[in-house]
Amino acid sequence: MKIKIAVLDKDEIFLKRLYTSLETRYKDKLEMLLFTDETTMLKSMKEDRVDVLLASEDFEIDTKSIPTRTAFAYFVSDKDVVTYLEQPAISKFQKAELIYKDIVNIFSEKTEDTSQYKYSDKDSQIIIFSSPCGGTGTTSVAIACAINFAREGFRTLYLNLESFGAADILLSGEGKYGMSDVIYAIKRKSNLDMKLESCIKQDSNSGIYFISSTGHALDMISMGKEEKIVLIKELSKVDKFDYIIVDMDFGFDKDTFDVYSVADNLVMVNDGSLIANSKVSRMYGALCIKEEEDASLRLIHKLNIIYNKVDNGTGGVLQDINIKELGGIGKYKGSVLQIIRELSKSDIYNGLR
Repeated sequence: MKIKIAVLDKDEIFLKRLYTSLETRYKDKLEMLLFTDETTMLKSMKEDRVDVLLASEDFEIDTKSIPTRTAFAYFVSDKDVVTYLEQPAISKFQKAELIYKDIVNIFSEKTEDTSQYKYSDKDSQIIIFSSPCGGTGTTSVAIACAINFAREGFRTLYLNLESFGAADILLSGEGKYGMSDVIYAIKRKSNLDMKLESCIKQDSNSGIYFISSTGHALDMISMGKEEKIVLIKELSKVDKFDYIIVDMDFGFDKDTFDVYSVADNLVMVNDGSLIANSKVSRMYGALCIKEEEDASLRLIHKLNIIYNKVDNGTGGVLQDINIKELGGIGKYKGSVLQIIRELSKSDIYNGLR
């Protein structure tokens, strides 16, 4: 479905440039109507469906004259203005990609979710990184895995669902929307697929896709298991990502198991130390008992283990445990980003493809 937008601006040159820049990249997603006269614009909107109206700040629009089905925002010159005359505002002078994301965002706020969370078979492979071992570098290994896949030409999205995760510390991309906007859309059952299109960013260095962290940790903590599952499943059909790498807190409860169940592979990161090995071993034993008690719970066959920051002097590999071992990585020195780059060069991720 194309989003039909009407743009009202007195500057004909600007309108022509806007049309050219958006039409070039989004002709299959946008249909544009351009106006320099408000009366003509309003008459046209009464006769034809318009999804989004953007009006220059040169006009003071009577919002009561806008059809209720139409989302509205002012098109402003100041890039830092987020509202104008108590209405949403979009900056004129930014990249076409960011203008498009702004358009999609306000459209998603106006429209209800048409999918009702019913999904076709997913195309994406979902890999969840979640380890009972603290301090073993799970997030670094997860991001490195995503970078490795992207380098091989796979469209890969990294999704951080940790309660206190901060993807933006390690990844950067253009756009002003993030996980807080996504959570809000899920909770109010608005058009989630369109909201995601406005929120997904691409890291400028690695090429992997991601969603910025929530503005406040409480937003992430408020996300229940059903909402996490809805998000993962929705992402699995957005743009047909080849892989979705999910980084989430470890848990041993039904809600966490339900989220794990959507994964094709579960990866635990372990440093091979006595303490870490003991935690993995005890977790494995408990999970075996759980699966014996509940035949519908089938997670053990999805388990994989990566040994990270292995010290040959003190580290060891778990024996007599039915978890697929992907391999080990030695210790690296440098900044976190430098270490991630080195981790991404490893061939241990081949076992997940």
